Amino acid sequence: MRALPDIDPLAKTAIRLADLGPRLAELASTAAEQAEAQERYATDMAATMGRLGDALEHALAELRGSSGAVGEALSTVSEIAAHTRILSLNASIEAARAGEQGRAFAVVVDEVRGLANRTGETTHAISARMGAMEDRLGQVEALLKREAEAVETGEPTVGAVSRQALSVASTAGRQRGGAVSLHALGDEVHRLTDDLLLRIGVFRLRAHAQAEEALRAALAGCVAAEGSRESLERALSEWLQAHPFFELAYVTNAAGRQVIDNLVQKDGQIVHDPVGFGRDWSDRPWYLAARATREPISTDIYRSTATQDYCFTVAAEIWACGACVGVLAADVNFRRLLEQ
Repeated sequence: MRALPDIDPLAKTAIRLADLGPRLAELASTAAEQAEAQERYATDMAATMGRLGDALEHALAELRGSSGAVGEALSTVSEIAAHTRILSLNASIEAARAGEQGRAFAVVVDEVRGLANRTGETTHAISARMGAMEDRLGQVEALLKREAEAVETGEPTVGAVSRQALSVASTAGRQRGGAVSLHALGDEVHRLTDDLLLRIGVFRLRAHAQAEEALRAALAGCVAAEGSRESLERALSEWLQAHPFFELAYVTNAAGRQVIDNLVQKDGQIVHDPVGFGRDWSDRPWYLAARATREPISTDIYRSTATQDYCFTVAAEIWACGACVGVLAADVNFRRLLEQ
């Protein structure tokens, strides 16, 4: 690992920039979802308003046609009623001339005359209702006419609302396109800062030295545990709680096989994870580097597969009675260490 003076501030800046990329992408995703929903609602509103206007014109045309047909039928019924009254009047005169023989016929004639009169009254009432309906239809037609004229004046109308909704949909579509571009920018910022941090991580930072010094403090506890798994896990748990920038600690024997649980620091608590127990780490670079020297070693910075945060591993041999009895390794959260 190469040394370079005063690179720690650059690392801190890179960490902050690395946070910016995902935040931009998250903000862009939210904006894109909102713009898409707004575009969809506005388009639906415009379509609904268009259907409303079409349905209104169609209904008015049908009502006009129906009222005209009813008017013609009423006119025919009125004419029939008038002729019936004339015929009944003539029939009653003839019945009166017939004297006693025409009396029964006169009764029928009176019934026919009464029916004709009632028919006339009914058609008159219906005609009055039809006249009122014609007035209402005229008012609706006037509204539609004003609707067409209002387009030029900018007054609120069904058509104007529909056009405004389409305009809103168009604007929302452009906003969605901008959000997509912002998301791409966030991804690019994230990629570039990720690359920057990983390149910085090949240099030796003060953070590496700080983590290595903290690891030395844990070695004494490992030696005092005298090979007891329970004592070793208890000592390392206490050490982890005193050093919150470490995410994970574990110990192997001299052959590289893990002899304790993974001790994970999570929300201020130490969690035992047995997944690593018994695993062979003898071919891993951090193990090989630690066995090559009596001093603690640090790896380059990498992105953790578990937390997706930036980390590096520190490791050192555990010596007892003049021999290496194992290797202590711990993963450092680079962000937490820099923020201390």
